Amino acid sequence: MGQAKREAERQEQMHHVVVEIAKKTDLLYECEAHGYTISTGEVDFTSAYKYANTMYSNNDPRTEIFKNRNELTDTIKRVVEDYGTTCPGCEKVDRE
Repeated sequence: MGQAKREAERQEQMHHVVVEIAKKTDLLYECEAHGYTISTGEVDFTSAYKYANTMYSNNDPRTEIFKNRNELTDTIKRVVEDYGTTCPGCEKVDRE
């Protein structure tokens, strides 16, 4: 497997871990009607950072993919900010 493919897989794994953290700390949630992941619009990442740092300190295997704590917290911020605050499925229904 090439280095680019390994890095792409690593990024995907990191994404899944931080989405899980963001959902547990109420930064993201899943639309019950359509299954899309949506941002709550919360801009205070403190609880997610604390939760993630605790996982990292406790050697949680899910955090092994991150090179260091900063990469973990930076990824949380980047990923959460990429999500919208409205469900595309709900928007479509509202337009119909």
